[in-house]
Amino acid sequence: MDLREESFRNRSPWAGSSERVLRVAWFFVVSARRRLLFALGGWFLGGWRYSRHVLAVVTTLALVSVRPRFWPSTARNIFARQILQIGVGSILFILILGGLVGAVAVVQAAGWAQGILQVQLLNPLLVVVVARELGPLFANLIVFSKDGTSTTSEVGLMKLSGEIRLLEAQGIDPLTYFLLPKMCGAAVASFCLTILFIGVAFLAGFFVGTAIGHINVSLEHFFSDTLRSLELVDWVVLVIKSMVPAAIQSVICATHGLQISSPAGLAGATRLAASRSLAAVFTVSTITSLVAYG
Repeated sequence: MDLREESFRNRSPWAGSSERVLRVAWFFVVSARRRLLFALGGWFLGGWRYSRHVLAVVTTLALVSVRPRFWPSTARNIFARQILQIGVGSILFILILGGLVGAVAVVQAAGWAQGILQVQLLNPLLVVVVARELGPLFANLIVFSKDGTSTTSEVGLMKLSGEIRLLEAQGIDPLTYFLLPKMCGAAVASFCLTILFIGVAFLAGFFVGTAIGHINVSLEHFFSDTLRSLELVDWVVLVIKSMVPAAIQSVICATHGLQISSPAGLAGATRLAASRSLAAVFTVSTITSLVAYG
């Protein structure tokens, strides 16, 4: 009887079904993990190649920007328009934003200190919060809002209308003719907005702290102590964080505009350029802080 039951069990189609299910499940798990690894590897390699291309373009344009022959009157006009559009056009907004940030920083610091703020404690706090992080970040976001997507649309329309081919037929490199002054203008405007933001934030913080009775030193003493709190590495980081992301996002937006082949692809290229530009701003800021202060 036992032999017949064992023979029947071996001939049954359900014999060993649990083992087959486990093997199939394990096969699918291994396949899914392999596809995930391939996808992550492809995404990482694609991002690395794209980042290397953008950095190569930024470096090349930065090197040729010091040569006068790459600055004809048309390039100088584009540079001037860029400064006026981004820098001068954002002065009022950066003044309001810097004043609000400085006032809030001092009020929050006063509440945390629970008493009279010592300048020796307040100044390093303002340097860390305003000068190192918020100033360059807000300036780059303003530059992006003023010039980011418009550059993609402008370059894309130039390509669709045939202006890019016309420049190339005349032996003119579109990158040095159009992108070089826009990149330099965005970088210079971002640096100026950063300095203006930091100065207004410090000034607003001083007046608000004095008004609420938490700062009891003169304005000259306050600013002299604040400037002494800024070390050489802070100035270097300030220049890098304010100018490099602005230059990178200009190149990103322009290169996406050059890749447009039809009017239908303009919206998609603009969205992709916007997301990559914002990612570049935060990535450069994070990496710079980790290298300098990590």
